[in-house]
Amino acid sequence: MLFKIEEEEQRLYAEIEETERQNAEVNAELGELELKSSCFKELEERYWHEFNNFQFQLISHQEKRDAILAKIEVSQAHLEFLKRTNVLNDTFPISHDGEFGTINNFRLGRLQKIPAPGDEEGVRISHIVYLINVGSQQLRCGLHTYCAASLNCNWFLTLRCNLKQPTDNNVEWDEINAAWGQACLLLHTMCQYIRPKFQYRIKIIPMGSYPRITDTNNSTYELFGPVNLFWSTRYDKAMTLFLACLKDFAEFAKSKDQQNNIPPEKCFKLPYKIENDKVENYSITQSFNKQENWTKALKYTLCNLKWALYWFVGNTNFQPLSIRVSSHAEVPAIGPSYLKRGTEAKSES
Repeated sequence: MLFKIEEEEQRLYAEIEETERQNAEVNAELGELELKSSCFKELEERYWHEFNNFQFQLISHQEKRDAILAKIEVSQAHLEFLKRTNVLNDTFPISHDGEFGTINNFRLGRLQKIPAPGDEEGVRISHIVYLINVGSQQLRCGLHTYCAASLNCNWFLTLRCNLKQPTDNNVEWDEINAAWGQACLLLHTMCQYIRPKFQYRIKIIPMGSYPRITDTNNSTYELFGPVNLFWSTRYDKAMTLFLACLKDFAEFAKSKDQQNNIPPEKCFKLPYKIENDKVENYSITQSFNKQENWTKALKYTLCNLKWALYWFVGNTNFQPLSIRVSSHAEVPAIGPSYLKRGTEAKSES
């Protein structure tokens, strides 16, 4: 009996030792798991920290990307605008200011000075001014039948002091010369660009406000004022040559349209007919011509020049840096894009 009790005791002690051993193993394993858990917590914290940094950087990069894409879109739109922009359109704006045609805001022409309404004295003086003009024209013709001495000097004093005239009609020669200089530079640039297909017979020499024009006989005429009695014919000849050059350009443009099988009714045509020294039956010469008619002829001339510019812009790829004095640029395929301008040119007259 005692022997059985001792065996049971030994068995129980063995179980206790086994349990304690297992308990020690479990505690050791628990310690390892707690250590691993601590490491995982650190890794998790590091992960979320890096994740937040990544999200912040991602949002920042997305914002930068969107900003760059927006800039690219704006730049592309601006580039397309620049591609559609022709430097000649911006450099030589042709418009009108009342009865005057203008280029770069320089008026071309002069109008008869008109006294203020209701000024009877001014009307009488205006009549004297008219007589003076008639007399000067007769003297130019060699008809010395007009006696300027018959005019009383008091009238001239009254003319200076009392005649009220609108200052807008009194265009100075400096402004007229500047306008002619701009017009000559524009037409010369267009003619020079499309050589040698365009026979540049009449040479325009742009020299700022002192342009000159050379005819087919290599005779040069000055296209600037002031103009006196002996110089008026040369000035008139220069203006007539300018018209002839513009007409040659228009005929060239029409021929190119015809070569490209554009319907006859859509081929290039100037809005105002040019015939010798006349534009729509208004003479461009200044001698023995009314200032109103001369101014109207100049206005129509600028309108024709603007119409030619529309054709040039729509049918060439003009680049200022590619221009050379001896340029042999080819004229690209021509289309009727200038027709989109419609009646704009005539509407400005």
